[in-house]
Amino acid sequence: MTDVPAGKSAPELQISDVAGTVSGLFSMLADAMPQIVWATDADGSHFYYNRRWYEYTGMTEADSMGFGFSIPLHPDDYARTIQRWRQAWEAGEDYDIEYRFRRHDGVYRWFVGRATPIRDTHSGEVRMWIGTCTDIDDARRAFDGLGESQGRLALALQTARLGTWEYDYATRGFEFSPRTMELFGVTNSAVSFDEWAALLHEDDQNTVVTAATAIIGQTPPYEADDAVIRVQYRTRRPDNTIRHLLVMGARLFGADGNAVRIVGVAQDVSEERDTLDALRESADALRESESRLRSVVSNAPIVVFAVNKDGVFTFSDGAALASLGLKPGQVVGTSVFDLYADHPDIVAYIRRALGGEIITWSAVVGGTHFETQCTPVTNDRGEIEGIIAVAFDTTEKSEAAEALAAREEQYRFLFNTVASGVVYQDGEARILDANPAAEEILGLTLRQMIGMYSFDSRWKAVREDGSDLPNEEHPVPIALRTGQIVRAVPMGVYHPVEGRYRWLSVTAVPLTRPGASKPHLVYAYLDDYTERREAEAALRESESRFRSVLRAAPIVVFALDRNGVFLLHDGAGLIAAGREPGFSVGRSVWDVYADFPGLLEPTRSALAGETTEWRTSVHGVTYDTKAIAVRDENGAMNGIIGVSFDVSEQDKAEKSLRESESRFRDLADNISQLAWMTDETGYIFWYNQRWFDYTGTTLEEMRGWGWQKVQHPDYV
Repeated sequence: MTDVPAGKSAPELQISDVAGTVSGLFSMLADAMPQIVWATDADGSHFYYNRRWYEYTGMTEADSMGFGFSIPLHPDDYARTIQRWRQAWEAGEDYDIEYRFRRHDGVYRWFVGRATPIRDTHSGEVRMWIGTCTDIDDARRAFDGLGESQGRLALALQTARLGTWEYDYATRGFEFSPRTMELFGVTNSAVSFDEWAALLHEDDQNTVVTAATAIIGQTPPYEADDAVIRVQYRTRRPDNTIRHLLVMGARLFGADGNAVRIVGVAQDVSEERDTLDALRESADALRESESRLRSVVSNAPIVVFAVNKDGVFTFSDGAALASLGLKPGQVVGTSVFDLYADHPDIVAYIRRALGGEIITWSAVVGGTHFETQCTPVTNDRGEIEGIIAVAFDTTEKSEAAEALAAREEQYRFLFNTVASGVVYQDGEARILDANPAAEEILGLTLRQMIGMYSFDSRWKAVREDGSDLPNEEHPVPIALRTGQIVRAVPMGVYHPVEGRYRWLSVTAVPLTRPGASKPHLVYAYLDDYTERREAEAALRESESRFRSVLRAAPIVVFALDRNGVFLLHDGAGLIAAGREPGFSVGRSVWDVYADFPGLLEPTRSALAGETTEWRTSVHGVTYDTKAIAVRDENGAMNGIIGVSFDVSEQDKAEKSLRESESRFRDLADNISQLAWMTDETGYIFWYNQRWFDYTGTTLEEMRGWGWQKVQHPDYV
């Protein structure tokens, strides 16, 4: 067991520091505000006030906690305030009320109190309340003193930065004081009702106009003669800025008892609203931090514990408790000195911490190695109230180190064997390391590359069009400059060993330390696509030669998709028909050859999956065509491919032959002699009509050697 000096580095997770920092930031924000700021638990019991409360009331912290806020309440406000507060926290709704608080010198001043519930993000239950109390005494006095002299009123309004306004029943318009004009952002003191309504924030218009209409018309809830309107709303000024206003007003009646005017005051409470919003955000951040903290504590291999000044556990949690055979909270209420009586070293460290010393120590408890950091907890007067500590299970630290080394070896093996080139560079783009694949791709050894810049002129980097690749287009400098991944930038890099260019697709991945403004490292991944580029060039050359052959041969090659749309239509056979190769690509065969049904019918059969052959004439050219189906791996039809041969000359020759044969048959059938023809084996395949007339036989009977049937027996 060793005492680790406080100046040494502690384990990574500083739970107390995180909680203290968030809580401290909240307190600093609240103490800087002019309003009174307070917080309660879910049951409405106060556990926090900012400095302004204690300065105003003169109360102590002990007297203020719980429901101590009721002590300085004015007796006339006590019952309704307690009732409204209880209603708010029982219903979980926003709290808004006016009441008087006694100042430390005995003077009561009016305040508007507001609070909002802070809910759990998962369960939706109220976790706490954050509230403010804003001094509105000057505004109240100004409003209540409307009947006093004009001079005193103006002075009070000026002091409180309040604006006044009047509504005239006769003109149905408002008259604004200069301060009210400033609040609404208008230049005219006379404003009509509709003009005033147009100045309201669009989300507040309906509610506020309804309330104004009710007090003007003396309808609920403002039907009483002495009804006072008090409403808070937003105004959108002509410059599009938004202000939060608190507006109060009451009716004035003429001699006939009818209301003639409504007079009131307007106060800018934007700062208060901003304050409450800031407090809400701070509380949300605090709650989120607390949630994350609890999650970390409950699942991390640590023990977090707290003891009071008497050495009694007040908190105990963390996954590492299981290694001690304990459950979270099990030791709460137990004395640390009793629990660790068999560990005098731990007891000694605890006593030192309770004496005000920040201390870190290592110890073995129940066969588990722990490294513990302990910090005293003090109150506002600097008195030690207890300690909070985090104990880290370090038993598996060596195993983790070995596993880390094994992973490093695996990564190094992958780095050295991966087919892609990997180049490791610093924040200035200097090469620090490269894998063997990068050495082979770039034609340099690692020793030669170290210290070179990725945009070094010796690489002779070029664009795909062969022009020089400038530094500002290189992916590594771009990644270092922007902090963003730059993907798949094509470039050519000269290979000094092969004496030719290698074509690479380069991706640059920057690495930035937390909190840093620029990357400190960058990985460049090199994908060599030289062979693919050369193969594509060869393919393009082959395709060019293929098209040259097509456009020299008297054929037509075509391909249709399953809907009969041309994907390919090429060959010199099209030129013979007066058409340019490719003229129909993208068009339907049914449209292109709508006037040639002899072509469309066999095409339809081919698209149905049949291997089809046909002859047809199109635009004066005769074609022999064969088409076959193209199917996917599941046997579904994708379309057809086919080839058409220009057989116009052959067709003419065949027609001529048929005509000649017809004339011969006509001649032979009209001579008086018997005539016949055989093949080279003596097989008779034709007789003239004179033969059948004479013998009374048919061609089927006589074909081949049938002539012997009618020969005289003496000559057989």
